[in-house]
Amino acid sequence: MMVLLSLKAVIGYGLLVGGAGLLPGNIWRIHLRIPLWKRGNEMTSEKAIEVLKSAILLEMRGENFYRTVADQAADADVKEFFTLMATEEENHKEILSSQLRELTVGRSFLVNPSVMGGSSKVSDGVLSAKVKSRIGAAGFEAAAISAAMAMEQAAVALYGGRAAETLDPQEKELYQWLTRWEQTHLHELSEMDSAIRESVWNDAGFWPY
Repeated sequence: MMVLLSLKAVIGYGLLVGGAGLLPGNIWRIHLRIPLWKRGNEMTSEKAIEVLKSAILLEMRGENFYRTVADQAADADVKEFFTLMATEEENHKEILSSQLRELTVGRSFLVNPSVMGGSSKVSDGVLSAKVKSRIGAAGFEAAAISAAMAMEQAAVALYGGRAAETLDPQEKELYQWLTRWEQTHLHELSEMDSAIRESVWNDAGFWPY
C-alpha cells in the first residue's frame, strides 16, 4: 500500500533543503512505501516488549513456585514431577529473556528451532500416573496443583492472546509454541486435580451407587 506525502510536508521539506523553497518538478510524485505490518512500528515494539516482560514474570513465578513445591514434597515421584515443571518454566524464561534482549537493542524476534524443539516431559503418562496415586486430597501438593492451574491458565491466555494479535510471523510462532507447551502443563495438572477430587468422593462414599 502507498501513502502519499501531504502537500504541507513536501513544501516544508523543500523550504528546509531548497533555501527559497524551489522544489524540483518530480518532488510532487514522491511516495512513501510502507508495508502495512510495519506501520506504527514503535507502538508495536513497545507492546511486544511489555508482553515479554509479563511473560518472563509469569515464568519466573512458575519456576519459583514449582521448585518450592518440589523441595517440600516428601514423595520422590511428586518431587520429580514438580522439578520437571520448574525446569521447563526456567527454559521458557531464558528463551523469552533472549528475545527481550534482542528487541531492546533494536533487533527483531528470532525463532530458534533447536531451542524450541521437543515436547514437555511432564506429559509422560507413567510419571503422571505415579503422581496421581501419591497425592492426598488434603496434602500440600494437592493445594499446590490448584494454584498451579491458575498460573498455567494465565500463561495460556497471555501467550494465546499475543499469538492471535501480532502480525510478526516470528513472534506469532514463539507464542503459539509457548501456548501449546503451557496447555500441556495445564492438561496434566487438570488430570491430577480430577483424580484427587474423584478420590475424595470415593473415600467419603459420596457416590450414590
